[in-house]
Amino acid sequence: MYYSIVQNSRFCVVLRDGMAEELILELPTEALADEVAFQLQMAWYDGESWGKNEMKKNLI
Repeated sequence: MYYSIVQNSRFCVVLRDGMAEELILELPTEALADEVAFQLQMAWYDGESWGKNEMKKNLI
C-alpha cells in the first residue's frame, strides 16, 4: 500500500507491503505527495485487477 506522510517537515511517499515499510520518494509539497501516493495506489489496484482477469482467461 502506498501512502504519504509528513516527517520532520519532509513530504514523503511510503510503500508498506505488510511486513516492511520503505520511504520511496520525497516531494516538495504535501499535496504532491498525497497525489503521487494516490496515483501509485490506483496503479497497484489496476495491476491486481488486470492480473486476475489474465488468470481467468488462462483458466478458460
